[in-house]
Amino acid sequence: MPELAITTLNRREHSVLSHLWKFFPFESDIQYHYLYPGKEDDEITLLRSNVHSLAFSGKLEEVIEAMDNYLKEKNLSHICFSSLETQAVWSRYYKQNAVTIYTSQDLYLADISVLPSACPEKLEAISDLVKRDIAVLLSEAGTFLLPENTTIYPDFNSFTRTMSHEILLTKNKDLVSAVCKASVRHYFVLHLINNKVSLNLSLDTESFDFGYVFTNLSLATKWIKEGIDSALQERNKGYLPYSVFAYYYDIYMSHVNYEEWIDGIIMWYKQINPNPLHKILELACGTANASSLLAARGFEVDACDASPYMLQVADSKPIKPNLYQAYLTDPIPKKDYDLIFCIFDSINYLLHPEEISTVLDNVYEALAPQGVFIFDISTLLNSMVNFYDSTNYLKVHDAYIIQRSNYNTFANHQLTHIIIFRKHLHNYELFEERHTQRVYYTPELIKLCNASKLKLKAIYSPEKNHNLLGKNVEKLDNNFFRLFFVLQKER
Repeated sequence: MPELAITTLNRREHSVLSHLWKFFPFESDIQYHYLYPGKEDDEITLLRSNVHSLAFSGKLEEVIEAMDNYLKEKNLSHICFSSLETQAVWSRYYKQNAVTIYTSQDLYLADISVLPSACPEKLEAISDLVKRDIAVLLSEAGTFLLPENTTIYPDFNSFTRTMSHEILLTKNKDLVSAVCKASVRHYFVLHLINNKVSLNLSLDTESFDFGYVFTNLSLATKWIKEGIDSALQERNKGYLPYSVFAYYYDIYMSHVNYEEWIDGIIMWYKQINPNPLHKILELACGTANASSLLAARGFEVDACDASPYMLQVADSKPIKPNLYQAYLTDPIPKKDYDLIFCIFDSINYLLHPEEISTVLDNVYEALAPQGVFIFDISTLLNSMVNFYDSTNYLKVHDAYIIQRSNYNTFANHQLTHIIIFRKHLHNYELFEERHTQRVYYTPELIKLCNASKLKLKAIYSPEKNHNLLGKNVEKLDNNFFRLFFVLQKER
């Protein structure tokens, strides 16, 4: 089984990571080893069975040596450092010459300041690792022996304007600091030591969000399973949905009256289930605004979401449900829920009808007898009126958010492109996310519901108080912006 070692030498970093681990989707077919300084952390020891956490006490040099001995004893060759600082301390202790490579969609740059001048074979090793040709700036071209076919650019702007398939090699630490270290979370960072590769989570404990650490750790797991090429290709696809956007989601959704939504859900539950409502689960909870309000009302509430970024935001709230990470189609671990709900068109993110059938089957198994499942959809009318060739703009405290939406009539897909310009120091950082939702027609969903073990009891719209099921259901998609489906486990 592939194994990955994650190492930190900083107790503050450990404090941050121990919180982040709560929602990271550790893959079951990988063995993780988390090495950290200090005393044993009870929260860390409660992670999954394939996550081995080890605390190391003593002076810094004793901790480093003990960690290194553990890595050698377990024959762990895939190592991921928590931060640039941890890696620098580690390399300094062993007097290793580590080349640090910064990779992003727009730029590949290697800090080769540790290398001697005459080392073309080491430079070629960097080129081979990232599958990019070598480039240098004119100001540095005479400072080291270059391989053949190296491209020389008059200045850094000339290099970036070409957007060519090259990696820039530099010994200029000021350039590295200004371009890469100032916004390190934009980069997937590799270290090359004696032709051995290690990775870096690029943790910055001063940053207000750490979502990029999840991304980098996901790339690390891809690295050990498929190789560094696959990890780099995955990184270049851009940011994962609801990663950066998660930190602005509550502001973006501030127009929603969550209390009204909850009141409606509870009312529909009481209409068909005579049993008292106690135990609730929210699927695809996002930042858990709805389930947090239910928890505040005294219900026993669990909530899950696929995005660790959204769960991290949810976990920061003073009153919250019991949170865990799971995809919408995953089996539900607990049973006997009185009510399970999934709202804000999360079902639309399931692009294949078979996935909806899976959700219905999983919900059936998790509900108590007479339990209720409620989900909503965004309809064709909503896509055509509010998302067809539309652009929305929002200014928040430290960023500008642009939402560009369109509707693909051939695939029945609603496409949303979110662009975020977030202020960082004196500049703005660019983040982009792309979301795809499928617009299901009501008759299609009714057929899926009827094929499940659940009984479809009602269809409601926020604009109408009465049950719309059986009343010209073919017209519902053109008459209402949002529809709620109410199902029950009858036995």
